[in-house]
Amino acid sequence: MSTNGDALVTPETVSKEVLRAMFEAAYMETRLDNDGDLVVSERYNVWVLPSPGGSYIRLMAPFRSAESADADAKLRFVNTVNQQLIMVCAYVGDGGAFFFEHYITIEGGVTKKNIVLTVRKFGTLLAKLGEFDHDGVLE
Repeated sequence: MSTNGDALVTPETVSKEVLRAMFEAAYMETRLDNDGDLVVSERYNVWVLPSPGGSYIRLMAPFRSAESADADAKLRFVNTVNQQLIMVCAYVGDGGAFFFEHYITIEGGVTKKNIVLTVRKFGTLLAKLGEFDHDGVLE
């Protein structure tokens, strides 16, 4: 017996609309930004971006950096995040802001429940970022 959470999302079926309906069914707040990208807002805003070919879903959360933070401190911070939060890929963007990402591979199909739980887990990991900000680089 299958429940809706057991239903598979595949490269052929993934879309912003499918993902948005899935998150709303899980009582998660969603919106489309000015570019039409899907944003899931719980404690943090997480952009949920299906790849053009449908083979993966990119989770992305931008954070501002403190104006006083120097480049070395920013790099130490993202290196620490990358070492400690293995599920999160952290980097400093061209403008000095931080970006945190995770990719969900959907080749072969992934359950809706797995996607929802992964987005929630990503959010809980974002909540830990302050533990690694020893130089005050996050705004």
